[in-house]
Amino acid sequence: MFGRVAAAGSQLVVETHSDHLIDRIRTDARDGATDLRPGDVSILYFERDERDVRIHSLGWDENGNLIGHRGGLPERYREFFRKETRRSLGL
Repeated sequence: MFGRVAAAGSQLVVETHSDHLIDRIRTDARDGATDLRPGDVSILYFERDERDVRIHSLGWDENGNLIGHRGGLPERYREFFRKETRRSLGL
């Protein structure tokens, strides 16, 4: 739904702790399920580092692979989502 609404010209701001949502948007765009292109979406990943917060700008390439705009993905990117999933399951 988000991809179709955004591709129709609406600007959306979505906050999520779900990597599944991010993965769905990028794979739908890759597979042609929406008219979104890599440059149409900006992903900001906020990483807490003790008392500081680092903001990483992410996107994806034409093949749907997540990329960092300053190189690779942050080291703890996937670990954050694994921890959130375990926390939501009470593990």
